[in-house]
Amino acid sequence: MTQDSVTWKWLVGILVAVLMAGGGAWMTALSSDVEKMKTEYPKQVGELDKKVGIIEERTKRLEGDVQELKRGQERQSEKLDELLRRTPPPHERTR
Repeated sequence: MTQDSVTWKWLVGILVAVLMAGGGAWMTALSSDVEKMKTEYPKQVGELDKKVGIIEERTKRLEGDVQELKRGQERQSEKLDELLRRTPPPHERTR
């Protein structure tokens, strides 16, 4: 078989056609995946935004609860300090 053989040219042509068809099929599949992601992405973002909003609200409530507990502890500490100031030391109570 020589370089100028028709069979050789046909085989190369068929190989190129198969490669082009395979590449075209791959590009079509890739394009459909991209379109699918374009439609699903906004839905996912919307769901994530809702979840983030819920988490932020819960975080704010927890921060408020923590502040309330701190204020309660400060009031209790002040009351205990006042009670300790009013209470005489143990060695003076026995007299």
